Amino acid sequence: MHGAVAGARDDAHVSPLPGPTALGRGVIVEAGAAAPAEWSKAPRIVLDDDALRDAGTTAEHLHRHWTTRTPVVVDLRVAREILSEPERDDRPVHELAPAFEFARERCYFLVRANNYDARDGTPRWGAAAEARRLGARASDEADVVLPDATAAWCDGGPRTARLLAGSGARILHRFAIESGQLRADIDPAESVATAGLASDQCAAVLHAGGPARILAPAGSGKTTVLAARVRHLVAERSYGASSVCALAYNRRAGAEMQDRLADLLSDARRKVRTLNSFGYDIVRRARPNVRVIDEREIRNRIEPHLTALSAASNRRRPSETATETVCSKISSSVNQTARSPSTSSSVMRYASRRTFSR
Repeated sequence: MHGAVAGARDDAHVSPLPGPTALGRGVIVEAGAAAPAEWSKAPRIVLDDDALRDAGTTAEHLHRHWTTRTPVVVDLRVAREILSEPERDDRPVHELAPAFEFARERCYFLVRANNYDARDGTPRWGAAAEARRLGARASDEADVVLPDATAAWCDGGPRTARLLAGSGARILHRFAIESGQLRADIDPAESVATAGLASDQCAAVLHAGGPARILAPAGSGKTTVLAARVRHLVAERSYGASSVCALAYNRRAGAEMQDRLADLLSDARRKVRTLNSFGYDIVRRARPNVRVIDEREIRNRIEPHLTALSAASNRRRPSETATETVCSKISSSVNQTARSPSTSSSVMRYASRRTFSR
């Protein structure tokens, strides 16, 4: 289910089953079909209409198996077209809570990400077929042989270092394949990126993979650590800039991080983003004509409403300070909406009661 299969030769080749245990690959089967022998003891998740009606719970169930690399049998009882159909929500963005997600699309990703497709009875590894289409060769000892003669396993799980440590095998991650690159991940014996860092900073830079929350006060070297982390992933683990994004709170911090990465390719430096630019890029991909309005336009849009409220309550024209206050209040309300559904309506109450000159 990962993508198109290129030709009869690719379609006929079956990657070694079930692959290294550490990769935790599962398998997709047709409704009610028996799983291949390699997954005879694996737990089974039935994906039917009832499961999609509660897609959030189903996605969490699939996600646990994916993140822990626990092999699973996905009993697919809905049409692929239904599962893969793009979802849409036309509500204003500020009405969506932080936990909002397109749960069915998430299920679709998790079903296909790290599972063989055996719906026709023959388990096929889609990531390997895609790698062969890019120029890799079939292999009987791994999934593929790369153009540099390296044998590699095509991984669809969470991108993590040292998965196959000590085995001599290499991993070609699906992110690299999706970006059109046949570049295997590297597990460096030591890191130059951590030179001069304290032990706790080194631990953050060398984190193997997956989520990590690091508490660091002002002046503790957050920008230094983030820049070193980018350098480690791009240059030392060979992840490539297309798979990495570093977020800064403001332009100044972003510019400082880019300066510290000046020796890397420009593609890597461009992947340093502010939170606002990252969010804007996501919105613009869905709605290309969306633009960000500047402070002057915000004021021009807000002031007529304040004037109308002033007239309705027999108050004078709103002061400049009042307009600025309401703009600030609206900005803050966007961040508060998820915690208090009544916040949006409270903005205009605030405007009418508190911010006019008497």
